[in-house]
Amino acid sequence: MAKIKFNPSKEYPINVSRLKGGRQITKEDLESFWAKVPKEYKEAIGIYIFGMIIARGVIPIYVGKTRRSFFSEVFTDRNLNTYNGEIVKRDRDYKPFIQFLVYEKSGRGAINRTVIKRVEKHVITMASEKNPNLANTQNKKIESNFIITGIGSDGRGANTLPGKFFRKMMNY
Repeated sequence: MAKIKFNPSKEYPINVSRLKGGRQITKEDLESFWAKVPKEYKEAIGIYIFGMIIARGVIPIYVGKTRRSFFSEVFTDRNLNTYNGEIVKRDRDYKPFIQFLVYEKSGRGAINRTVIKRVEKHVITMASEKNPNLANTQNKKIESNFIITGIGSDGRGANTLPGKFFRKMMNY
């Protein structure tokens, strides 16, 4: 059986407006955002990630899936409230963006929504590893009651040689 593919797009920056309550995404900002996105992405389905480019990297903020199209579902009122709340929370001039994981339909078969849901859960798990304060309320990874010491990722002590080997082996 052939594997279903999801192709990542480049990240598309979202302009934000400075308002009295802080920086927010407005309807005008959405118009300029969608003007930059190719038509085939607007009409596609799959997974989308709202994130922010920060001083030394990138942080995922919210992960969602679509049933109809990216254009009709990425910026619903509920999502826009979530995004704006996260932008206001962060005082700095972080740069918000959306990245799409586009479902690649093969042949004439039906869209496999079960796989899309599984991929969403997987991406949420990956994103919550990077950002434990992910804005998603569903499908978030349950907090572990353990740590692996000596690998230096939890801020409790330095890497050990076996810990470095473990990190390399696990690509962590």
